[in-house]
Amino acid sequence: ACDAVVITSPIYYHQVCAQAKMFIDRFYTLFDPTQEGMTRTVRRGKRAALALTFAGGPADEYRAYAASTVRCFGTVGAAELRSEVFGGLLSPGEISADAAYMEKVRDLARWLGE
Repeated sequence: ACDAVVITSPIYYHQVCAQAKMFIDRFYTLFDPTQEGMTRTVRRGKRAALALTFAGGPADEYRAYAASTVRCFGTVGAAELRSEVFGGLLSPGEISADAAYMEKVRDLARWLGE
């Protein structure tokens, strides 16, 4: 059993990448929280987080998209959900140079570990 589910993805054409989309679309079939013993997530109040990055575009739309997308993990029993969106990132590792973004990452890690 896991303690949390964390998905990260770049945003391509206003959506998560194809690999993340496929994982999210197929993930729910692994669990049925309405049946006894089909998931440990519900009983233990697990958390799910979605962290997305993008180079440019409508940040407000991406935040709304992330919040909507992470809600799908509620269908497999995640009790608490959170999403973060990080924009203006053009190169791998670039997020580590942004102090405000790194504080959001640390905050997310603390929340997951509580």
